[in-house]
Amino acid sequence: MNEDLLITKIQKLREEWTLEQDKAKTFAWEQAVRVALIKKDLQNLDGIKALIEELTIIIKDISYLICFDNTLAEIKRTELFAKREAYMWLINFFQEPNKTIDTIENNINNELKG
Repeated sequence: MNEDLLITKIQKLREEWTLEQDKAKTFAWEQAVRVALIKKDLQNLDGIKALIEELTIIIKDISYLICFDNTLAEIKRTELFAKREAYMWLINFFQEPNKTIDTIENNINNELKG
């Protein structure tokens, strides 16, 4: 579905629903879609693409070290795990918008059916 149409659909639901908790749900959906659209736009920037590529390489290097370097002290291994998790979070931050939009769209469709 077109994202603009999705936001319009959310706003229309907000107007139709009378319970405040339902209206709050539509505000949360709209905000999540708008944030996802910003992330989606960021995905297409060359700098973000380069960052994701570089982080992917670093994650692979860290994983290799964790698995195969038997000389690593436990504290260093723990630091590497933390770095890898942070880098993976950053990559996922830019890769989740489509999933977020699809989930909200499914929620709205389920609400309209029910």
